[in-house]
Amino acid sequence: MRDIKDISFFIVDDDKMFSLYLKKQLNKLGATKIEHFAQGIDCINKIEEDPDIILLDYNLDFMNGGEVLCKVMRHNPDIAVIMISNQNEISVAVDIIKQGAFDYLVKDESLNDKLKRSVLKYIELDLVLKNRRRSFINRLFKRF
Repeated sequence: MRDIKDISFFIVDDDKMFSLYLKKQLNKLGATKIEHFAQGIDCINKIEEDPDIILLDYNLDFMNGGEVLCKVMRHNPDIAVIMISNQNEISVAVDIIKQGAFDYLVKDESLNDKLKRSVLKYIELDLVLKNRRRSFINRLFKRF
């Protein structure tokens, strides 16, 4: 299984206290590669670093989370974007998932647990996909 210490995170949130809270929660899980951006454009300007996971606030100044998500997906659809918002409208969550977000989490009292489950789900899915790719490549080379 992939170690969380090897996973790189971008946190994109204009609320510095909430960003520190997210970083603390990721540190508790064992994450060490964490970079924070207060604005979506700052994240996009460094997107070539290809983080594994982006924790993205829905309500940002200048460029909202949906716009950032679209730009991230155009750059690399394999980046797992976890949208985090006070917005608890199901239609918003469905739209964000349709746009390519890996998960949509509402800022509430159960956020810690939901964040942990989402990150662990990413690690598990990443392992499954790598095993499938490895199996496919092995089968492909057996034919030659």
